[in-house]
Amino acid sequence: MIASRVNKPTVSTRTIIELVSKEILKMDAGCRPKIPSEATMYRALKKLAHGKNLGATAATRRSAEVSTKDTFRRRRQILPGVEIQVDSTPADIFVRTPNGECVRPILTIMVDVATRSIIASSFRIDGAKGYDHVLLLGQALVPYANKPDRATTRTLASFGNPDLALLSPEAKYRAECARPMISPRRIHMDNGKDFLSEVFHSACAKFGIDISLAPIANGSAKGVVERTFKSINSLLLSTLPGYLANTPSNRGLKPNEENLLGLSALTELFDDWIANVWQNRPHESLSDFHEPSIKYSPNEWYAMASDYSAPLPVALTVTDYIELLPLRFRTITNEGIRLGNRFFNSAELLPYRDTLSGDLTNKNQWEVHFNPYDFGQVWVRVSSGEWIECPWRDRGVLNTPHAVDILRAGKNRSELKSERAEQARESAALTGMPMPGGSALKALEAPSLIDIVLEDDDFFDIEN
Repeated sequence: MIASRVNKPTVSTRTIIELVSKEILKMDAGCRPKIPSEATMYRALKKLAHGKNLGATAATRRSAEVSTKDTFRRRRQILPGVEIQVDSTPADIFVRTPNGECVRPILTIMVDVATRSIIASSFRIDGAKGYDHVLLLGQALVPYANKPDRATTRTLASFGNPDLALLSPEAKYRAECARPMISPRRIHMDNGKDFLSEVFHSACAKFGIDISLAPIANGSAKGVVERTFKSINSLLLSTLPGYLANTPSNRGLKPNEENLLGLSALTELFDDWIANVWQNRPHESLSDFHEPSIKYSPNEWYAMASDYSAPLPVALTVTDYIELLPLRFRTITNEGIRLGNRFFNSAELLPYRDTLSGDLTNKNQWEVHFNPYDFGQVWVRVSSGEWIECPWRDRGVLNTPHAVDILRAGKNRSELKSERAEQARESAALTGMPMPGGSALKALEAPSLIDIVLEDDDFFDIEN
């Protein structure tokens, strides 16, 4: 009976005693033992179930069942990059989409086991795909100085969230330059379809990175990254509006009605927090070998280990990073390149406007690479093989008078439309009246153009 409770829900001790009594009554009367008294059953169960986690959560019992039965010992990595753990989880926080909806984003992080450094991260509204993890790999392998400037995205994120406290450009540069540059030797991950995708495995093979898979239904096999998620919750997400807490019983009243952050704002804030706080905060697992009471930060541990044991980082160039990005094929017109309802242009595109690429397999369109998390620019591969960077055409609007007020007004207008659409649904449910016509409801739900400018994480996923 005790062994059979591993995959069953957690119940009270009295319920287990009742189940045992029923099993005894099912036995043949000739060999059926006498049912002990309730007090005797309690004493026997306390003795037999000791250490079996019958009163703990079902997840605790399952984890204990699949853990090793041999002698436990700590497997501590001291070489940066030897083992990188990666995983995704729904973040315990609400964000607001361009349509005014409240959703939980998917957080994916890469953690270096030796230094506990978070070397790459991403938030997605939908589930992460294979190319999202390729971008994570690009984050880890490309130094900050070689990455494209995100000033446009950070500026728009600040406009849409007045209370957002991002690092200044100077502080951001200092924090990022102090962040370790760790080249993964092996990536340890679970068996999700996104991690098993061909595009991610091909990217790892290109850079000589080994892949190891965790056993199914064994969270302790990725204990470092799982514990890091808990630290992110307690140290950062719990301080932000829309925090859901770790259990429904700890959740506040209507967190979805708070002044929620947008996805790009949360992404920029999280990136700042990693570089400025997490990497410089003493970690419990990074203790001194001789004096365990001394704790080191991820940056400090990397600095100590890199002099003796760290592999030579293989830093990618800007060109390498661009080639890792997802691509679309587009026509170059007089207005530039249209991608996701935005136009990108550059003076260097002038000789290629209204010309054919010669790529018959892609309808003579030009190869365009982009970062789904940063719409400040795209890159076009021209016939010579070189890359032309094309900034977002309307980025100059951010410097015009009253731009901040107009952008924030557009964001408030979108939230108001979402509230009106919800009120229309509630009225229809209470009165039995039909919902407004398609065009009327669409007008209530549709985000404003300004709001699309502010927040549109998946804007490159559409085909226009």
